[in-house]
Parts: sequence; structure tokens; C-alpha cells
Amino acid sequence: QSSTTPEELFKSHSLTVQVKGAYRLVAAKLSGLADPYCAISVGEERYRTRPLVDTLNPEWQETYTLSGASVLSAGLVVSFEVWSMDDFQPDDFLGQAELDLRQLPLFHGRPGKLACAMTLYVLKRNGKKEKGEFGELHVRLWLSRQGSEGNILSPAIMCGGQSMSPATMSLCMKHKTLPSVFHNALGTLYEEPCLMYIRVGIREVLNLVEPPDVASSSTACQAMPL
Repeated sequence: QSSTTPEELFKSHSLTVQVKGAYRLVAAKLSGLADPYCAISVGEERYRTRPLVDTLNPEWQETYTLSGASVLSAGLVVSFEVWSMDDFQPDDFLGQAELDLRQLPLFHGRPGKLACAMTLYVLKRNGKKEKGEFGELHVRLWLSRQGSEGNILSPAIMCGGQSMSPATMSLCMKHKTLPSVFHNALGTLYEEPCLMYIRVGIREVLNLVEPPDVASSSTACQAMPL
């Protein structure tokens, strides 16, 4: 397998990052829990997962497509920060991590999807790391051809031999294998919730029955014609 330079690779590819979740985060509330979200930055691109309430082990399952130009401008480093949302005070910082793509087998053949577990840390004002455990952040990443972002926003899976869109895949899958939220330059797709409704117009009501006198009883039932 031949090697490819980062400049050559990211001229034709973007980087897709799935933020799976974090584990064993530090508490940020008096309850001993937190309302964590993860912020992702690479070059000029900034994203943020939705916050999850009252957990130290959030499962975000959100996917982001980062342009090759942004990856190169950031020096092949993707930065992550985990915060706890606070409605009344500034959000609480829980930890950070960096992913150096040069240390990963992205430039040698076709590596497929890579799973990474990063240890979160907190820096002091003097630039040294705080002592203690701040949890882990788990992500997956893979390369996508530039211009294929539409496939990220319109994923399809096979169910019983038929292609299913995110709007219908919840109906046939007991265990979903795709992330629930997809982000890229074209917009955001939420796989959940999957809602359907039927609009009904009432034109006429027939054979109404006078309601019974319920003053003498706490429970009153009467059969009514259909």
C-alpha cells in the first residue's frame, strides 16, 4: 500500500468524526452529576453536540464532516472540549483533548473507520496539567470523498434487502447502527425522533346521546352508538 501526503489526501477527502460519548466525567452540579456537551474545532470550523442532562457518561452519537481545507489549516489536529451546561452561570469546563491525525494510519492505503479513546485533561494557568482523573472521550473517524457530504445527510441502510432512509429505519431496526445526528456544511439531519401524523377533518356528527346525570355517582358509564 502506497503512502499519501496529507496535502494530497485532503485535497480530495474530508474528515468525518463521530463523537460517540464520554465516560467517567467529573461532577459539575451539587447533585454529583453534570449536563455535558462536547465542542469540536478544526481550523475555522466549530461544532457542538447537544447537551445531555444529569449524566457523567453521555452518549451523544453525533457525526460531523470536516473539510479537508480546515483539517490542513489546523495542522492536522482536531480539538475537543467537554463542558457542562449551566443556565444561570458560565458553563463549567470538564476537560479537553486533541487528536493528532499524523499519529493515525490515515495516510497509508484505506484504513476504514478508526476508533479512538482520548484521556481528558485540564490545564492550570501555568500551562501544566491538573492532577486527577477527568474521564475519557470516545470518537470514531473516517475519510470521505469531497463532495460526498450529501451521502452523510441522506444515509441509507439495508433492512430485509431493501434500502431504508433514516425516516423509516427506526421501524425495522431493534438496534440502530447509525448515529442519530449528522452535521456538515449542508446542514443537520436528526434521525430521531421519527414522527408521523394523520390529519382528520370532522364534517358531521350524528346520533348524539344526552350525557347521564352523574351527580349521584362518582362513576357513570353508558354505552354509546357508533
